[in-house]
Amino acid sequence: MLRIKASMYANGDVSQYVKDLIQKDRRPIPDIEAYCASCHTSTKMKAVSADEVFYVKDQAVNVREVPKYQCTQCGCVTTNVKLAAAIEEALEVRPSLLKSGTSLSFESLV
Repeated sequence: MLRIKASMYANGDVSQYVKDLIQKDRRPIPDIEAYCASCHTSTKMKAVSADEVFYVKDQAVNVREVPKYQCTQCGCVTTNVKLAAAIEEALEVRPSLLKSGTSLSFESLV
């Protein structure tokens, strides 16, 4: 199915087709039901965004508007660990972004 779609829309280039899909994806981050480690309840976690500083190769990089979740019971904001790891990896493979004091938007990493 993927190869067929890539043939239709990206001259058979699956990698380019996937990149195009990612860039066009503007769905909102969904709210979820999850366990809050702060108030120790299973509750609705509301999708929010917040700035976060990542330390990669001894450089502090501020990433603006990182998707996170906020507990509707206690207000604690939680980081998605898998997303944080993916952001760190994206920063590591793009050394031009690793200047101390750099501030960039989350969307610029996608």
